[in-house]
Amino acid sequence: MEESAIVIRTAREHFAELLCAGYILLGLVWLFSTERLLASVTHDPRLFERLNVLSWLVFIVVSAALAYALIIKARANEARLQEQLTKIAASSPSVICSFRMRPDSTFSFPYASPAIEEIYGIPPKALRHDASGIEAMVPARDVQRVKASLRASAATMSPWHEAWRVRHPAKGELWIEGSAMPVHDTDGSVLWHGVITDITARMTAEQTLRESETRYRTLFNAGRDAFFVFPIDEKGMPLNFTQVNDETCRMFGYTREELMNMSPADVLAPEAHAEMPELAAVLLRDGHFRREIDHVTKAGRPVVGDVTVTLFEIHGQRTGMAIVRDVSERRSAELTLRESTERLRLIARSVREVFFIVAPDFSKVYYVNEAFERLFGIPSERLATEPMAWMNAVHPGDHDAVREVIAGLARGVSAEIE
Repeated sequence: MEESAIVIRTAREHFAELLCAGYILLGLVWLFSTERLLASVTHDPRLFERLNVLSWLVFIVVSAALAYALIIKARANEARLQEQLTKIAASSPSVICSFRMRPDSTFSFPYASPAIEEIYGIPPKALRHDASGIEAMVPARDVQRVKASLRASAATMSPWHEAWRVRHPAKGELWIEGSAMPVHDTDGSVLWHGVITDITARMTAEQTLRESETRYRTLFNAGRDAFFVFPIDEKGMPLNFTQVNDETCRMFGYTREELMNMSPADVLAPEAHAEMPELAAVLLRDGHFRREIDHVTKAGRPVVGDVTVTLFEIHGQRTGMAIVRDVSERRSAELTLRESTERLRLIARSVREVFFIVAPDFSKVYYVNEAFERLFGIPSERLATEPMAWMNAVHPGDHDAVREVIAGLARGVSAEIE
């Protein structure tokens, strides 16, 4: 069988060379020793000739027996080797094969292990002389690429490696990878010996990983918060950034390349550096923290960041992941509100009239100034539970008028009353 010849050709040639060398060596030794022995034993030419012929017959018989034994042993070894290779090929999930490209650019598989049927849905025997049926199962772009790589390998006798898709009749689309070494054959063909492997699972996993990375990067860069990742040392202090999103660059005014040579400490305001040891200890202890921290941009503009840092590990390296939301406007508004409130409180305390803020229906009192207690003689704290307690200080004859005004206020009608 052709496939058997391919697999065991090297072993057969090796045994043949050993056998020939043994014949030659044994013949020389036999002829030399026999002639010297006969010459010393007899001086009769006829007897010498007969004995010499007999020695040749003995040599031929012994040589034939030895050759037969060697041939039988070689065949047994070849059979065992063939059986071992067949078992290995049958148990391998990859296809062990030899494929040929003839001078007319047609292809065949002189030998292919049974696993090839799992890849192409075609038994090995059907591909032994003609593999054209495979081409119809491969997308046209992949066919052109694979053929081009095979021609390049044949032209330079260099190792061949390629991956392509196959439309399996039952399994659908598969990804296949092949690696082989080329040799010239006697008929001008090029023969590759190698393996073909189904890598669908790997390609699917890689595609899933690429899609996951794409989604991650989209989310990473689409957020309106600065998002960055950095390793930390044994004390919890941050080292240089390893990942930053687009908003980090925009918020602090640095390019991505500049930030890759910086650490989170480099974008903190000078007064915030004193907090770093404490925050590092909290991060190591609790695995996270959230704090408002002052930062500064490349241009020197202050930025107040609502910072959330989470600790996790990547390949054994403790790593921090931070989300920073710019709350500078909120802090500025809060500061303005506090200042306004303080000014209002100072004004309210300085006037003699009662100044109060209540719900439209007087169901809740939010604020009264100090003049309230002086006018009504009621502690302002009492209004928290009795918003209408001040009515006790109103003359009973005015109660109806006051209630009418309150009802109007609830409807959004302004009024004055004495």
